Amino acid sequence: MSQEQSSSSKKRPSSSSYTQSYKDGEVPKAHSAASEKVLAGHGVHIDELQGLSYVQEESKSYCKRLLQMWQRVQNRNEARICRDLTPLLVPSPELLSICGQQELEHIVEDIDTEWVRCKTLGGPRPKPDLAIGIAASAFSEEELAKLRNHTAFERATLFTDNLYFPFLLCEAKSADVGISVADRQNMHSSSMAVNAIVQLCRAADEAQVTDLSGRILVFSVSHDNERVKLYGHFAMIDGEITTFYRHPIASFVLNFEESQGRKRTHDFVREVYHASYPAHLKRIRDALAAMDDPRNVAMTSGTSIEEDESQEQDPSARSSQENAGFKKPGTPASKKQKGALALLREQMAEQQRQSREQMAEQQRQSREQMAEQQRQSREQMAEQQRQSKEQMALLERQMARQEEQYKEQIELLKQLLDQR
Repeated sequence: MSQEQSSSSKKRPSSSSYTQSYKDGEVPKAHSAASEKVLAGHGVHIDELQGLSYVQEESKSYCKRLLQMWQRVQNRNEARICRDLTPLLVPSPELLSICGQQELEHIVEDIDTEWVRCKTLGGPRPKPDLAIGIAASAFSEEELAKLRNHTAFERATLFTDNLYFPFLLCEAKSADVGISVADRQNMHSSSMAVNAIVQLCRAADEAQVTDLSGRILVFSVSHDNERVKLYGHFAMIDGEITTFYRHPIASFVLNFEESQGRKRTHDFVREVYHASYPAHLKRIRDALAAMDDPRNVAMTSGTSIEEDESQEQDPSARSSQENAGFKKPGTPASKKQKGALALLREQMAEQQRQSREQMAEQQRQSREQMAEQQRQSREQMAEQQRQSKEQMALLERQMARQEEQYKEQIELLKQLLDQR
């Protein structure tokens, strides 16, 4: 069953890419200033003032505590900056684990890996310079089964082949490109990472979702060869509507003589590993603990199939077998498992069919409503035009009658004058 789910999770719904939409003139260039409107249309708001006003005070204080724990690449390209500067600002958790920090052994990192397993939020597929999240080894077999059961293209859990639920993202740019592009890339990918946590908690327990509103769940680092900017990313949740914001934590100049900017960023990231990561992992495990184990559902389905098969046996045949002194061999376990899997596949296919029908019906109703609204608008406009024409005609008749009356009065006055 897990193999089938794994293979099915690789299938992607056919849709035009953001790049193709840009070529067709439907959207602005990715990560440009104009693209912020596209992100806002998908609930991703890059406005820092809104982020400052919405973020929880607890998260603000937490970021300050993280900070308190606290040129040779000029004119070089982005690859050189990533190689020379990023490790100084964002230390590798995997190397720290190898060097003896065992509490980081379940953190995994991906470098320049495209996120092909999840739906975007109004931009192209993210490909962060560095993404840090959770390894599969952090979860038990039961938790992994629940994650596989929850995962869908619209509900991401595994963002790459190795990385679950990223909680720290880094984008680096050369001086020619500008750090604002890195900020926009981080805003999009971090909002997707926040959305994954929101959707997981929503599926597990709606009460957990309310507590997430305004709480920083993901951090990001944007830098070039001169500056570094730290952000905390969170969601505002209003019923079924989720919008995404960022909270500016700090901005440093990378002064390599005193090294304060580099050191404070390095210390901040280390504190994220030691303080934020355990809370991040606990939040996910708590949500999974509230979910049903899908393996138990499969076992229950298999048991019901066995009972149905035993009840369908011919009573006379059972009687003859008992009289003959032997019983008919039971169904092999492998066949029972296949029957259970077949039943589950049929149930899933039926659910998908019903979902498609519901979606088609909703689309049909929407089209009918739009057509009805357009028809009513046209009728109202036609009625208004008809009334306007009638009013104009009435005015013209009134003016004609007044003109005739004026002529009659003038003639009468002339006659009176002639008599005199």
